[in-house]
Amino acid sequence: MSILVEQLQKALDDEILVNIYRDDLDEDNADSGYVAHLSEGYVSLIKFTDEGHYDGLIFMDVDDITRLRMGSRALESVEKLVEKNASVPEMPEFEMSSFEEIIEQVGEHYGYVTIYVENIDEEICFTGEVVEMDDDHIVLNEYGSKGKLDRQTGVFRMDDVTRVDVDGQYENSLLYLHKEQ
Repeated sequence: MSILVEQLQKALDDEILVNIYRDDLDEDNADSGYVAHLSEGYVSLIKFTDEGHYDGLIFMDVDDITRLRMGSRALESVEKLVEKNASVPEMPEFEMSSFEEIIEQVGEHYGYVTIYVENIDEEICFTGEVVEMDDDHIVLNEYGSKGKLDRQTGVFRMDDVTRVDVDGQYENSLLYLHKEQ
């Protein structure tokens, strides 16, 4: 077990709020939250905003993590705001041996997924219902952006997926707007 995985396990066991950085994929941004699930290859984080509001569940490859921080005053402040503001839904259990397995389980549980392809562009994500998948590709019935609300089918290479999100503020707003149409 690597030192990083040991520290992530400690954060999971002791319910420590952490900042996870993936500088090679998402420069200058950190995801704050509590470790929800951990395997040798993948970690999921119950994400919170800097104001302590729940912002979904994110899954990432442990090898993409460049820095892990815990115990800072800034995180202590966020933790106090989490205690004040957040109501966190019960997290289901997920097997995490591959992004394919994560996407399949998250899609079945929540009815949709958001996939990021940060190696292509760190700002690009696609939210939609999983239509089908194999080892090489995923087909999504996309919701489109909040501005366009344009439904379309997208086919993406599994090798390009760098992160999976679900139940965040962005996704919930997008789903709400689609239901209102």
